[in-house]
Amino acid sequence: MRNRKIRSLLTFSTFLTSILLSLHTQAENPAYQVLQRAIGDINASRFEFVQKESLGEVDWFEVVVKNNRVYVTGNSPIALSKGAYTYIKNNNYGVVTWEGTNVNIPDELQDKEYPRVTSSMPLRMYINPVTYGYTMAWWTWERWEKELDWMALHGINMPVALLGQEAIWREVWQEIGIDPIQLHDYHTGPAFLPWFRMGNIYNHHGPLPQSWMEREKVLQKNILARMKQLGMRPIVPAFSGHVPPYFKQLYPNSTTYRLENWGGLESEKASILLDPKDPLFTKIGRLFLEKYEAVYGKADLFLADSFNEMVPPVSEDSKNEELAEYGEAIYKSIREYDPRATWVVQGWTFGHQSFFWNSKATQSFFSRIPKDNLLMLNYGEDRYPLWERLDAFYGFKWTYGYVHNYGGQQSLFGDINFYYDKYRDLINDSDKGNLVGYGVLPEAIENNSIVYEYIFDVPWGATDIPVTDWVNDYISNRYGKVTDNVKEAWEIAVENTYSVKEWKGVADGPLMNWLDDNVFNRYGKVTEVLKKIHGFVSKYTASEDDEKRTTIGLGYGTYIHNNRPTFTDINIDHYIGNPESIRDVLSLLLKEFPKYRDSELFYYDIVDFAQHYTAYKVDVHLVQASQHYKNNEFESGDKAFEKTKDLMKKLEQLQVVTGGSFTDWCEEAVKHATSEEERQLYLRNAKAQVTVWGGDRLKDYASKSWSGLLLSFYLPRWEMFFENYKSTNEKFNARLAQDALIEWEENWIRQLEIPASPKALTKTQNINLIKQLIANY
Repeated sequence: MRNRKIRSLLTFSTFLTSILLSLHTQAENPAYQVLQRAIGDINASRFEFVQKESLGEVDWFEVVVKNNRVYVTGNSPIALSKGAYTYIKNNNYGVVTWEGTNVNIPDELQDKEYPRVTSSMPLRMYINPVTYGYTMAWWTWERWEKELDWMALHGINMPVALLGQEAIWREVWQEIGIDPIQLHDYHTGPAFLPWFRMGNIYNHHGPLPQSWMEREKVLQKNILARMKQLGMRPIVPAFSGHVPPYFKQLYPNSTTYRLENWGGLESEKASILLDPKDPLFTKIGRLFLEKYEAVYGKADLFLADSFNEMVPPVSEDSKNEELAEYGEAIYKSIREYDPRATWVVQGWTFGHQSFFWNSKATQSFFSRIPKDNLLMLNYGEDRYPLWERLDAFYGFKWTYGYVHNYGGQQSLFGDINFYYDKYRDLINDSDKGNLVGYGVLPEAIENNSIVYEYIFDVPWGATDIPVTDWVNDYISNRYGKVTDNVKEAWEIAVENTYSVKEWKGVADGPLMNWLDDNVFNRYGKVTEVLKKIHGFVSKYTASEDDEKRTTIGLGYGTYIHNNRPTFTDINIDHYIGNPESIRDVLSLLLKEFPKYRDSELFYYDIVDFAQHYTAYKVDVHLVQASQHYKNNEFESGDKAFEKTKDLMKKLEQLQVVTGGSFTDWCEEAVKHATSEEERQLYLRNAKAQVTVWGGDRLKDYASKSWSGLLLSFYLPRWEMFFENYKSTNEKFNARLAQDALIEWEENWIRQLEIPASPKALTKTQNINLIKQLIANY
């Protein structure tokens, strides 16, 4: 009897030991750690992961539920993470989003074996080079860790990772003889580093403190270590030919070119490019990659863009030969570091500058690169359909995807059916060539979660089910349940709001659009003439006595009220997605609010729809006010503008809920300062990037209808403009009015105070506010 008890105890002990060992092993699994951080210990403890090595295979996963445990098998940490998240969503247990997480796994799980799911794309790309400015400029490791977990759960395995390179470049320039003092004014400020890295500008809202470089070095080490732990293949920087302004003084026999004035910025901030035939080109490129590896470890995907949104300095007669030399030089600097490495090129430029990059020019640029050593990061297919025009990139590896968000637009938009149709067509197209990747590279993130949830479900089988079914599953996961009214509300939203593939707002003046579409594409060979036309049109529209301002259209702001005031092109004809339909969406959701009061994501979505609707209505009344003032109907103009101001105050209040806070943006910036001088620098960067940006063409490009910004910047600017017009009347001079606004903007940026956001209202107060909005406006 005693022996039997001992054997039982030993058996139990062995069982307990195996459980503890299993738990310990699981705790060390990267996918398990992702779940722990993302959905909590209790939910994560229901999962067990088994990784099977399958070299060269596309990511896959299998899920089996047995004895109240979820067993996920896959061939990579990313596949395992995506497998667990897919199981959660397929069973309506919840969702993980930027604005919140709602995951509740029940105590009892039904035994079930699910079929294997294999990604239809080997590579799933994410993060635009400029996201590092428009959204991630001030991120800490804590915020980065959350994003990396989000990426893993969504199956992303090829992110663009560009932080921490300035510290390496500083070492490179010093090693080749450039004095650190001469580099002081070379870099831009932190909020503008993406465009410095792409060679568009230098010395813009700088200098860049050494403390910032060291901080980013530590941050990049953490980011790359986590990416590699998860099995991702990060795209890291390489040399694209841009050199500091003192380079020519140090090497007078070298050949350099000052590139065109990008974005309407000052010509002295235009980038300087080293001639590809110069032997220093390869030397610098190899030196940078060697130093980069010494700090951050090995990589195999290297991003280098010499001509992002700029025309290459080539002659008309030898254009294609010189382009081939540039392409060869960039690749050679990578090849000499590692012959197996891949040069990654953004496809954006070839669509944006299609007047220059015709098929022959593009093919010449890559003509001396081995087919296996180049990847075209093509992601602008929602704006510039490119792959068919360029013959599926001539046999090189390429990706297909979208931008979606430009500069951090807060408007609600996206086109679910477009993504569905395009992917199904693409997969079945026999002419797609060497397509290896898919995804989205938004310029900014943290809004329109439904768009990103769908896009990253697409390569894992989302297009095998109707869009309506997917949307119903999504809102069920998001809210925990779906009523008929909620379902109808989202049907209206998908039919209208989410049937817009690109929210143009007032981004491009009509004349510029016409030139791009009809002149550049047709007469691309006449580059010098066209460049002059383009520059002229970008800067001037009218004579001194005209009411038009100094640039075409309203500029680049998401909404009219985000733009520098003018009487030119003030209309709401550009609004797409039927914003009036949001009234119906809100009415249906408000009816159901008592049933969803405890759902934070349901509450968030009501406020989010309301903020877009309110921003639209701000513009409706602002247009009315402008028309009345322009017709000298001042009393009517004042009444319309009072409604505008009232709506802007309400919009600020709503933005407190949806996280649109200019106050937070500025406070996050100054937290990184190590001195008062740095604090002022970072604050100016934070203010300038989301408002004036720099240069007349880019003003208001990254505009945000943020709390703390609406009433401190946008509203005073319109008040000043209208008061100017009313006081001068027939003597009103549009150009002088613009000069006065510019001076006011510059003074505002230099102010050291951070504008405050309004105090948050209760749920009940905000719901009542929204009811008043749709009833009265």
